Amino acid sequence: MLKVGQTEKVEITGYSSEGMGVCRMDGCAVFVPNAIRGELCVVRVTHVSRNSAHGKIEEIVQRSPHRISRACPQAKLCGGCQLHHMDYEEELRFKAQKVYDALTRLGGQSLPLGGKVPPQGADEGTSDDRALSITGAAGTCPAGGGASPPRAA
Repeated sequence: MLKVGQTEKVEITGYSSEGMGVCRMDGCAVFVPNAIRGELCVVRVTHVSRNSAHGKIEEIVQRSPHRISRACPQAKLCGGCQLHHMDYEEELRFKAQKVYDALTRLGGQSLPLGGKVPPQGADEGTSDDRALSITGAAGTCPAGGGASPPRAA
């Protein structure tokens, strides 16, 4: 049974849908922010729930060749760039896996995982996300942006 504060050297084997690295400790899935698939890390458990746990990297024993340092000094503070620590190639691999998982696990489709996600222009070290707006009776709200629509007077 995992306990908060427990540390272990583990391999990051994949990603959560939010981009956190995933490893296993004592048979339990542990979600680790800023970890990259294939890395060997010493992870400290920070939270334990019934079916999973969260951890923090204490040390990267074996770095992924996909680990990079982004130019944005705010990346770790703002929280908007969950993939800021991986290169564009790994980011595309993560996104392809995310779509595949959504279609097969959630959508019940039987699809082969194949092909590469085509790059969308030069990687300039910034996010390529698009903001969408939804217009309703109360005003405009950016979809996924977390902002509330303006209130009617």
